Amino acid sequence: MALRLAREGDFNEALPLLQFASDLRHERSKYALATWYLHGRAVPKDIKRAVKLLQELLESGIGEAHYDLAVCYETGSGVTQDCRKAFELYCLAGRNGVSDAWIEAGRMSFWGLGTKADLKAARDFLLRAARSHDSEAEYMLGVIYEKGVNGTPDIQRARHWYQRAAGHNDEFGKKAQAALNELDRAIRQE
Repeated sequence: MALRLAREGDFNEALPLLQFASDLRHERSKYALATWYLHGRAVPKDIKRAVKLLQELLESGIGEAHYDLAVCYETGSGVTQDCRKAFELYCLAGRNGVSDAWIEAGRMSFWGLGTKADLKAARDFLLRAARSHDSEAEYMLGVIYEKGVNGTPDIQRARHWYQRAAGHNDEFGKKAQAALNELDRAIRQE
């Protein structure tokens, strides 16, 4: 009932019910309450309280809670910044169905944040996100193949991923695709 009231915008009625359900360990209610504190929705913003609630949900299968907690650890919001913990939480969120978490795990693997820099691992994480036609993952895969997963650039695969990203209206994908097309024209003119 609390979640229904919240969806209807009746936050004053929803809050005590949400708190009660959260205290009874109703995971979805606890997550909703955590996001309210995280974003200051219907309650004063309280990052530390949000983090506490999110940490209580670590054993749950709520991928969004793991993702939000990962963001807190990566940015140091309400907790001591810990990129390794953030990376682990992004992976947990991905395993619990949050496609964007695979993008973040891929980004962190690409740059070596919280884990060693590893283009193969980054590619594998991003391929998981790309399965759901995520244009950001597709663009990043183009970058990885352009750089070369094994040290050797694979322009054909890069082009494939840039085209997919551009097909999903990704501006970076469109620019990268245009740059590769321009390079092709320059090479043909030589």
